[in-house]
Amino acid sequence: MRGFDFVLPHRHQQIVETVRRAGRHGISTDRLFDAIYGDDMDGGPSSGTKVLHVHISRLNKTLERHGWWIGGENTGTRHAYGRYTLMRIDQEVSDAAE
Repeated sequence: MRGFDFVLPHRHQQIVETVRRAGRHGISTDRLFDAIYGDDMDGGPSSGTKVLHVHISRLNKTLERHGWWIGGENTGTRHAYGRYTLMRIDQEVSDAAE
């Protein structure tokens, strides 16, 4: 994946790329779910947002080891539900200091 020197599973790659493309404004949980599972014949898992949150939680464990995380916009938390943004961890620290 562009910008990363490590390999992610396909679904995690989709999540990172979708959130990255959303930029600073982030992407809603519903739009992220549609972007990830929209091509699935069955429409994705029935407990979609829960599955998506589990993917993001697991993904963040990998991302954080490499200086990145996916978190909720305007919440200051890594486990927010609603809108997601991709940020460098050092950016999070500098934003909090301002």
